[in-house]
Amino acid sequence: MTPISVILIGVIIFNITNDRKPLVVVFDELQDILNLKDKKETLAILRSKIQFHTAIPYIFAGSIRNKMDEIFNHPSSAFFKRLFP
Repeated sequence: MTPISVILIGVIIFNITNDRKPLVVVFDELQDILNLKDKKETLAILRSKIQFHTAIPYIFAGSIRNKMDEIFNHPSSAFFKRLFP
């Protein structure tokens, strides 16, 4: 995944919902984003895209708890205090 692919995914999701098709988006193993070279930019772009999808439920799953905590609970993360369980 790259920052550009996140933008493209956002466009696809937006287009599907504009067609009034029901949609739930699931990101499994989200913590793998932390292995990317551009991890901070990728998370920031992802958050910037989904924050405007108010009618779409998003599910974020991962198997490494401390890395998921880093994404959602670290003050420098784009997702800090943005989502709640």
